[in-house]
Amino acid sequence: MCLSHHRRSTACTVRQGKGRMWLCGSDAARIASRQVERNCIIDMADGFTAHLNREKGGCTLNSLTQKEIQDILNCAMQDITNRMTSISPCEHDAAFSGDICTVHTTFEGGHHATLTLYMDMALLQRLTQRVMQQNQVELQDVEDFTKEYFNVICGQVASKLFQTAHIRSRFCIPRFCRGRYVPKDEGDCRCVLNYVSNCKEGVQLIHQILPISS
Repeated sequence: MCLSHHRRSTACTVRQGKGRMWLCGSDAARIASRQVERNCIIDMADGFTAHLNREKGGCTLNSLTQKEIQDILNCAMQDITNRMTSISPCEHDAAFSGDICTVHTTFEGGHHATLTLYMDMALLQRLTQRVMQQNQVELQDVEDFTKEYFNVICGQVASKLFQTAHIRSRFCIPRFCRGRYVPKDEGDCRCVLNYVSNCKEGVQLIHQILPISS
């Protein structure tokens, strides 16, 4: 089951401009008719392009540079996480403790990729305690919080992809596991973002573009 984002009807619509020009009789009707026809053609073309992109498995992500994708991921990651705690980007690989957790999902549509997040268990426990306002939390509490937290990050990524490049995408329900889970490495383009928390806990976000199935 996947979560859908930013669905757009391909039905024809009439757009109204800001300026107004008053005409009378057949001239106004003829101009209005041409404008409606023009807008319908544009919308039909947009819908057909979107259909082709879906048929090709979501090749539209190629319209973004690696830097643009990285900026979108980083913005979503820091915006959501820094509301609860402080994390900072780091140039080197994240330094994890011996106890880490993984949460991951797959994007489909125009954004065909996997997104995997690794975090120190101590950080996740601390965030769960803060959100639940409890000192003692169970592993199930941590799992539930982590999936919902990652779900919000993925939603923000999908939203920013649409705002930036009109890429329509959906993502599957996040999966959680204790330890380091590594998805199948099938893609050619990978983006790795590393962070460190204010308590020196490690965080790593990996974005992997998947090949388009024939």
